[in-house]
Amino acid sequence: MEEGPQAVAEVLKIMPPVEGRREGVSFGYWYLMFSATYGAPVFLVPFLMVLYLAAWPFRVFAMYTSKIPRWTAEVESMCQIDPDDPWDISAAQNPCSIWRWMLGMDKAHTMLDKKRQSLSMGK
Repeated sequence: MEEGPQAVAEVLKIMPPVEGRREGVSFGYWYLMFSATYGAPVFLVPFLMVLYLAAWPFRVFAMYTSKIPRWTAEVESMCQIDPDDPWDISAAQNPCSIWRWMLGMDKAHTMLDKKRQSLSMGK
């Protein structure tokens, strides 16, 4: 983190929508597949999809046997994020269609791009 929050924001692609709930089964598969195949040669992607399909049940098992973290009201009140915080990155900035985004049809490929876009529209 010596480089600051922008270095981390450049790496983040999509965030799992897990606030107060478990990750969805379908989102879990696509998140696993995309996280590991991003930047892979195109000819490897079909093979990797099959490989991740074999690993996916273990991810589902881990998702449904893990506890959902619950913070106390005291901790929640101390950790409020400002509405205009430029580094507030959450699943709210995820693309509406993961398929469109994965196929390159949604050009905002990083959370930072989406945050910059929302900040420029708000000003």
